[in-house]
Amino acid sequence: MTYRAKFYNNEVAMIPIGSWMIPEVKDISKYPHTFQTVFAPLPIWPGDTAHLGLTNTANHYYSIASTTKNRQAAYDFLRYYTTEGMKIRGVSMTAEKDVDKMVYVDLMVGADKSLYDYDSLKAVMTNPNWKDNVESIAPPYVREIETMVGEESDKFLMGQQDLNATIAAMIKRGDEIIAANVK
Repeated sequence: MTYRAKFYNNEVAMIPIGSWMIPEVKDISKYPHTFQTVFAPLPIWPGDTAHLGLTNTANHYYSIASTTKNRQAAYDFLRYYTTEGMKIRGVSMTAEKDVDKMVYVDLMVGADKSLYDYDSLKAVMTNPNWKDNVESIAPPYVREIETMVGEESDKFLMGQQDLNATIAAMIKRGDEIIAANVK
């Protein structure tokens, strides 16, 4: 689903999205809208304390080629790029521990906060229960799973099936995909 178009065209009220969306909110030339965006942690099932504060975040993997002649310089560059360089770019945040996320948020938001419910954004970013929902290395059949999840989610979001039917279909189809790929 083209979630940005659905969200900015007022076709959906809420989307589970990551921190990469923060700078996009202010890009009204690309995503025309006038409403304020409100932020919240990912919803959890009642009584689920294991996932309290779980928040989607952007993640990128960086590496240094084994054939690199100057490994220390390559490491120093990557270290700079993923820490101080993030502040210069102002479009994402570092994954460093114990960093004030609001420094990066303020760079992404900029001076004009009119399209942001800044208090809710700050509450999410400074949540003491924050847990990154980081994507992990996925199996080769992940595209099949992603396609299936998108198809079933679309049916739910467009009112073609209820939540229980969506979950049941995802489980059934997911099990079939896994069985066909894992031997």
